[in-house]
Amino acid sequence: MIDIERGITMTIRDYMNENKADLDLFTSALTKAHADAHPEVKAVRELYVRIQDKIDADIEDIDHEFETLKRITKNYEIPNDVCGTYEKTYHLLKEASRLYNEGRTV
Repeated sequence: MIDIERGITMTIRDYMNENKADLDLFTSALTKAHADAHPEVKAVRELYVRIQDKIDADIEDIDHEFETLKRITKNYEIPNDVCGTYEKTYHLLKEASRLYNEGRTV
């Protein structure tokens, strides 16, 4: 929950809102560019949208969504045949999961 570089406490809500535009764009782009070779990206997009919707609605329980993301991405493992956007998306989602699990508060 501590962002060392900025010296501030960041909640999952802060993090998701700060990265909302990128995650929305990236998860959407992945479904178009990688769905044939990596069909799990469709579920990643759906789970991201569900997480963001719950955060926007002040629903604190997003355990299931993050557990499912971790499982379908094999703990955010980046395939060898993907682009930088794919890699960045998984890094952003993995950090979101870490923050959520540390703080367990939206």
